[in-house]
Amino acid sequence: INAEYMGHFLSVYFFSSFLEMPGGLGALEEANEEIQKLCQDLKTPIGAKTGKTYSQFLVKGFKKQVVNGINYYVKICVDGDADAHVHARIYQPTSGDAEVFAVQDGKSGADEIEYFEE
Repeated sequence: INAEYMGHFLSVYFFSSFLEMPGGLGALEEANEEIQKLCQDLKTPIGAKTGKTYSQFLVKGFKKQVVNGINYYVKICVDGDADAHVHARIYQPTSGDAEVFAVQDGKSGADEIEYFEE
């Protein structure tokens, strides 16, 4: 192994490790089946936080925050309206059921997913 290769490997390793550091909000990820199912299962509690009932619920993207478990910050398109979105903060403990901690209503498709408490 040459020194240049080793230096590149170490910089990639440390940078990718930084993205999954506990407490930091990770990069935007595309929706997948797992996160779609998680949000679909929590559609009622998410609606309860906004006071609305949603007929359609499509995850557009999400970010993760590694804590003692994982916080998911999820952008969800609601009711088939391309510009009607909610952002949900969902906590998935290392064991047990996921829980909706907070929801931001009135978001658009252009709104970035950011850290939020409530």
